[in-house]
Amino acid sequence: MESMRETAKAFGYTNCRIACIPKNKGRGGTATLISERAEACNVSSFDRCAGNLLVTNLEFKEIKLRVINVYAPQHETDDNGQPLPTRRDNFYNMLKKHTTKSSIIGGDFQNVLDSGMDLRRTATTPY
Repeated sequence: MESMRETAKAFGYTNCRIACIPKNKGRGGTATLISERAEACNVSSFDRCAGNLLVTNLEFKEIKLRVINVYAPQHETDDNGQPLPTRRDNFYNMLKKHTTKSSIIGGDFQNVLDSGMDLRRTATTPY
């Protein structure tokens, strides 16, 4: 994780917030990089869902902004990365409670247009 921060700094990102995945989980994790040119103050972050959700709060003078980075799981997992017998719908419903009127959400949402195909395929199946 420290090497990622060092790399980000070398490319001009003074603030690097990271949501790591547990060692037993092969996919996921997300980060928010904040440019050294951004005049942000009071930066704070928290992560949820074993690295699949990172929420970063930023203030720019009078503007408050919440950036939410998502790596949606193919299968829902608990905070320890253990699979749960539910669909991603619960992940998306949980995501709602972290959004505000000043939120920007971006990420890998793990969906394709054909939802039937999306729910039947494995993570490594091409589409």
